[in-house]
Order: sequence, then structure tokens, then C-alpha cells
Amino acid sequence: MIHGGLQWINGKPNTYIKDFSVNLNPLGVPNFIKELLEDAIRKEVYRFYPDDYKYLKSVIAEVFDVNPSYVGVFNGSTQALRLLDPMVVPEPNFSEYKRIDSYYAEEKKEEFIYRLDKRYPKIIASNPNNPTGSCIPLSD
Repeated sequence: MIHGGLQWINGKPNTYIKDFSVNLNPLGVPNFIKELLEDAIRKEVYRFYPDDYKYLKSVIAEVFDVNPSYVGVFNGSTQALRLLDPMVVPEPNFSEYKRIDSYYAEEKKEEFIYRLDKRYPKIIASNPNNPTGSCIPLSD
């Protein structure tokens, strides 16, 4: 398991630093997953262009009693985040927000100032926060 960011920055071999910056499995790929992938390759399922998940969206919409047009199916949260409008992001926060059009606070003494304007009219509130795990009570 090598991600490498912290090791590379600090010039240390992987044995000295545990890097939890991404979700990696130190045990490797489970055998049943390898078997599923091998079976999919034998059946050449990769030949089919992915559909727009119409059936999956309809099932999700039915389960949650919402209009299917309100349902999004994505290849991870990063794909969904890229669809969002520009926003203000309080720090610390999910590192993927830095890869989208976002704005971070100005530090003024012990406070942070978040300026909403025409370019950044929204603020994102992660609840619970990643990476701190802190929660904003519903009453707030």
C-alpha cells in the first residue's frame, strides 16, 4: 500500500509514516473481487458503454418516494462535487473541495471570515466534518 504524499514530503520510507490521507486497503484486493473481475473480463462486459443508470435511478426514486430527476448516481463523491456551483469552504474540510471551484476563509486574529459574494454565493457545511468528525447540532 503506497500513497506516498506524506512519505515523499518528509523524505521518509513508508515504514516510518502511516499515511491515512486516502482510503486504501492495506490487505490488498479480496480474492472474491479478483474472481469477479476475472469473470467480467472473460465475459467482456467492458465492451458495453455504461448507461445513464436510468433503471437504478428509478429504483432509488421509488424507494425514497422522490422524482427520478432528483436522483444522481456518481462514481464517488468527487464526481458529484464537480457538479456543484462555486462555494465557500470552511477549513479544515474534505480535501477534495480544494480540487473544485471553492474559496477558503481569511484568517483574522483568532477568527475566520467567510465572505459570500456573487462569485461564491454559497457555503458548504460538512456534517459531520471530515476530517475532524465534529457535528453541528440541528438546532444550530
